[in-house]
Parts: sequence; structure tokens; C-alpha cells
Amino acid sequence: MIIQSERFGTSLSSALNAYAEDLRQRRRLRAEEAVGKAGIKMLFPIVLFILPALFVIVLVPAIIQTIHDMQSLGAAR
Repeated sequence: MIIQSERFGTSLSSALNAYAEDLRQRRRLRAEEAVGKAGIKMLFPIVLFILPALFVIVLVPAIIQTIHDMQSLGAAR
């Protein structure tokens, strides 16, 4: 890059600024790709651990209430 700037008579600071901007853009793209892949990687643990716990929290009280209501109907006869 330095040799090219000297050869063509362009400003070294302009060349370095363009190079730095290119590096920043590449780093930004790699970060965006990593974020996109993170969502996919998190899907399995969420399904495996969080959803069963959520089902327990939501369904167990309803099942207990249904059993209690069934027993109440049986005792009322």
C-alpha cells in the first residue's frame, strides 16, 4: 500500500483511511454473521430446557385444577 501510494503519487493518509474503513467493514460483517449464527445455536437449548419448564409452569396448575374438579364432581353424586 505504501509503495503503491508512492508510485501513483496519492496521499498515504487517504490510502490508510480507506484501508482502515475496509477493515472496519469486514469486522462489522463478521460480527453480523456471528449474531445470525447465534440465534440458530440457541434454538436447541431453548427447546430442550426452557420450553419444558414453561409447560410445567403453565400446564401443571391446570391439570391439578382439572383433577380437583373431577373429584368434586365424583363426590357430589
